[in-house]
Amino acid sequence: VFVERHEGGDEQIMTAQTGKLVPAADGASLQLELGNGLIVGGAADGTVSTWRFTSARINEDFTVVAPPYDPRGIKVRQLTLPELRPPNVPAAAEKLTPAQLTGEFHGRLARTVLPLLLPLLALPLGMAAKRGRRAPGTVFAVLALLALDQSLVLGESMAETGRAIAWLSVWLPVVLFGALGLWLFRSSLQWPGDNPVMRAVSAIETAFEGAQRRRKASHK
Repeated sequence: VFVERHEGGDEQIMTAQTGKLVPAADGASLQLELGNGLIVGGAADGTVSTWRFTSARINEDFTVVAPPYDPRGIKVRQLTLPELRPPNVPAAAEKLTPAQLTGEFHGRLARTVLPLLLPLLALPLGMAAKRGRRAPGTVFAVLALLALDQSLVLGESMAETGRAIAWLSVWLPVVLFGALGLWLFRSSLQWPGDNPVMRAVSAIETAFEGAQRRRKASHK
């Protein structure tokens, strides 16, 4: 343990082999207890004194105090869903604009509805006649979810800055995603694993294989 103190013109350096935090006499704070150490003190007049000790305690409060938190509500993400709507907006959120509150409100509701729409996309793309044919559906689903997430982020940003109507910019991607899932789901009811995505992949593969055959035939 190494402790350096400065008080006025005096300087004191304290070293010890061991040190541990122990409760103070009042039980409300922590103090540093040292063992087998040396104190070197220098006065303003230039004199130096040394002391050795087997046990000593520094009478200072070493209790870790966490920094004070800002009032909740300064940022829009700190508010609960009811607090985003007047007249429940807390006083700490007075600097937040109505557009920010409305954009965050619709964004949260939209993300709450999304899990209900995911089965419409997962079921038709997850079923395939062959195990190897599930990869295109998985890739399409990942791309669709990424596009939806980025669209929601863009819609919320535009709504919070007042550049677009909140319900339109946030809910339009959700409606389009739901329509896409419903279309794929209905198209796969007659035959599991057969949907527009798989048919498009099959058409691309057929065209690619045909191009390869024509290329080989032209070289003969």
